[in-house]
Amino acid sequence: MTGSRPTHRSARKYCTRRARRRVSLAGIAIFGAAVCASCASSVADNGGRVVATTRPVYVVPMLGEGTAGWCVTERPGDGCPVLTLSPGSVIAEFWLGNSRPVRAEGFAITRDEVSGVFVAGRTIRTYREPELASDLRAVTAEVRGAVGGTVTVPPLFPGRPPHKVSRELPRFSPRDLSGRELTSSTDEPVPAYVFAEGNSWHAPESEPSGLCRIHTDLQSKVRAAGGFVATSVPAMSEVLGQAFLSCANTSYNVDGTAFIVSVLADAERPGRRPPPLPGERAVPSRQGVFEALASSGTILARRDGPVWLAVGGGRSQSERRAVLDNVSATTRF
Repeated sequence: MTGSRPTHRSARKYCTRRARRRVSLAGIAIFGAAVCASCASSVADNGGRVVATTRPVYVVPMLGEGTAGWCVTERPGDGCPVLTLSPGSVIAEFWLGNSRPVRAEGFAITRDEVSGVFVAGRTIRTYREPELASDLRAVTAEVRGAVGGTVTVPPLFPGRPPHKVSRELPRFSPRDLSGRELTSSTDEPVPAYVFAEGNSWHAPESEPSGLCRIHTDLQSKVRAAGGFVATSVPAMSEVLGQAFLSCANTSYNVDGTAFIVSVLADAERPGRRPPPLPGERAVPSRQGVFEALASSGTILARRDGPVWLAVGGGRSQSERRAVLDNVSATTRF
């Protein structure tokens, strides 16, 4: 049966996804629910040794299930931990607290006037990131040791001893070129992404009507597992620029390989030509086809009228290209 999509869905699963991954892979424990700096209160910058890093930070489109907005992450395809965006100098910030040893890792997206940030007693410089817009800068850091002392928390798994974690998570304080602190915005943060109303469906149901629809010419090889179609356009702030709305998405299985096909429209005014994809790279010998990153990882995309048609999944660019060559989109804007 076709199901109605709720107006709002809790996004905290993205905040904790990376944390769960680290626990399972490295035995690192996470301090309660305070893994999101955007969810925590301001803390004093004291304790811990700051190590400046230059890890890549990405702002990429959300792919799937009627999402509109941006995925701000260090690892496209591994969750979108930033839940809110600030109109101020530090637009997006995220910290993850770990133990054994006690430390915190953080990243942020700032405006161009922010030349450095003060954190845990040290000022570190922001830097240009090739994948970001020219008016944005990035900063990444690791604070080794406790901030504000430590607390002992129970183990996440039975039979393991309690462990110590930092009492507080650090925060980035923006500085200009002369080292002066920049005034923070008093405006309320806005969601990094929101969800459109719409209908989900599952095979063998037929795709319901909505703002967008996906068509395929791979009938002999493809099996649709299900998808989502948006029926309305959600209100969306453009703190990080002109955003995208995933107005339809379908999961396909092609010869045993999983793909997701999404239709990306302009989130503010569907029907208007959407902007270029962040960091898009033209595919040689394939006019109008681009490779880019999205919340699901690497995608292949081309314009189809007033929308982008994007394909994620698969094991290679050639596999994604074979699907992209055989799908199309129609819209009702």
